[in-house]
Amino acid sequence: MHPLSGDRDMGSPRHLHGASGKESRDRTAEGDIVRSVAPVHATLRQMAAVEPIRIRIRGTCMAPALPDGAWVRVARRRIYWPGDVLVFSAADGRLTAHRLLGGARRRGQFKLFTRADNASAIDAAILASQVIGRVIGGDCHPKIAPVSISRRVQSMLQFSRAAFTRLGCLRLTRSGGGATGGLRRTGGDRPPHPSPWGR
Repeated sequence: MHPLSGDRDMGSPRHLHGASGKESRDRTAEGDIVRSVAPVHATLRQMAAVEPIRIRIRGTCMAPALPDGAWVRVARRRIYWPGDVLVFSAADGRLTAHRLLGGARRRGQFKLFTRADNASAIDAAILASQVIGRVIGGDCHPKIAPVSISRRVQSMLQFSRAAFTRLGCLRLTRSGGGATGGLRRTGGDRPPHPSPWGR
C-alpha cells in the first residue's frame, strides 16, 4: 500500500514512483531516486510531528481497513505499538502504509517489522527514523484509530509466530552421539518467505 502525499505539495510520491523510468535502469538509478526523495520524506516527518498531515492511499493491500483512494490523517508519535498502521519510507523510496507487528534489536539497532493486512510475508525491517507517523483517522475503518486491544494482540501474535518461524530454521542436534549439543541451520526448515531478520 503506497500513500501519496496530499494537502501540501512537498513533491508527490506519485511523481517519484514514475521517476525510475524504464525497467532497463539499474540499481544506481534507483539509489538516486531514494536519495532524491529522502529530504521530502524528512520534511513530511517533521510536519507530522507538529500537526497531522493528510495522505492519500493507493493500493488494496490494506483493504478494507484502508481502501484505495482514501484520505487519512497521519501524525508522528514518540512511541508506536503493535497494531498501529504506520506510514514509512521504504527502501525503494516509496511511502508505504502497513501495520506494525513488533520490533527487535538487530546488529545493534532497534528495528520495526510491518506487514500489509492482505500479505503473508513480513516487510523488510525498518528503522524508527524511516517512520513518518501513524494513521490516526480519516477515510478508513473505524478500528484503525483507535486500534482495538484485540487487533494489537493479534499483531503481537503474528510477530511472535514469525519469530518462532525464524528460530525454526535452527535445529538442535547431537554431534557424535555424545552429550554435547549444537545448533545447526537446516535448509529444509527455512520459512517459505525471505526472513526480515536476515541471515
